[in-house]
Amino acid sequence: MSGKPVFAVPSHSRSARLAGIARYQPVSLKRSIYRSVMQAAIFIGVDRFLCSRVENPVINHQDFDFSSWLQRVEEKLNISGLVASVFWPPQVERGRIYVHLFDSKNTPVGFAKISFADSDDASLANEAQRLKEFADSGLSSFRVPRVIDFQPGSPDQHAVLLVEPIPVNAKPLKAQFSSFPTQCIDEIHGQHADLGDPELESLPWWNHYLQLRDTLNPKFVDELGKTHTEQSPCYRIHGDFGIPNIVKEPAGELWVFDWEECCDMGPILTDELSFFWSTHRPKSPSDRQIFLARFKEHFLSNDDPRHRINVMLAVAFYSTVNPQRADLIISNWDQF
Repeated sequence: MSGKPVFAVPSHSRSARLAGIARYQPVSLKRSIYRSVMQAAIFIGVDRFLCSRVENPVINHQDFDFSSWLQRVEEKLNISGLVASVFWPPQVERGRIYVHLFDSKNTPVGFAKISFADSDDASLANEAQRLKEFADSGLSSFRVPRVIDFQPGSPDQHAVLLVEPIPVNAKPLKAQFSSFPTQCIDEIHGQHADLGDPELESLPWWNHYLQLRDTLNPKFVDELGKTHTEQSPCYRIHGDFGIPNIVKEPAGELWVFDWEECCDMGPILTDELSFFWSTHRPKSPSDRQIFLARFKEHFLSNDDPRHRINVMLAVAFYSTVNPQRADLIISNWDQF
């Protein structure tokens, strides 16, 4: 897609190719069209005209022994003849791949994130820790994938996180803000703590924001720098809580995944802001103006100065996770 690799799957089996592309979540119109086209092409046997054949599915990372890794996973799962479908993240700069694993009957048995970068090693370690914590806490409003295995990053290898697969019948939420799962957010948040100046200075996301602020709109930076954040509530947050990372089973059970940005002391409105963005996804200049108007109406129609601080802190956090998205808000802060 756009000259970038999307997925790789063994070519010898049509059923395996269909099982692989079925795991490509249609969270946007573009992805939905791509999946439908590929499913049709595979089904009628013309997908070879749309694809390239490669010997090693780990394109650009030939030093990673994919076959040996797959063999170790077979031993871990006690399943022989695993079939792997490799997916690339849409962000080319991300040093990783995603791997969906199937048994001989094309039933999903695992999902792996394989890192090729030091920064991703730390992110996967954080996600593995969070998933294990949730597994021990007894969740009631949502589920998270169970960790099957985690290999931390080391001088000799990067991190690999292997978790149970999301149910096949689980679908993305509707891309509208009315889908926002409030009960789920309440359980994620847990107990809150008010920020104090010393605490704020020690938070990794805040230090990351401080490193970025010279590149941001001075209006936003100056206003946030002059506010009193001591009483701003912070909670445990997902950090990237959007439509692509939440699916729902037909019976109504939610699955929330991709916990790499999770932290214990994040601004209260962070996950709401992230979800809001994922349901709007502005692309054209007119879309951006509509988004900014809706953002102002949703988040800044409240005249309470304390609420405005909470919004700004959420935007500051978001700038450390998705700087390009957050910049749309920050660069237009003058109109807020």
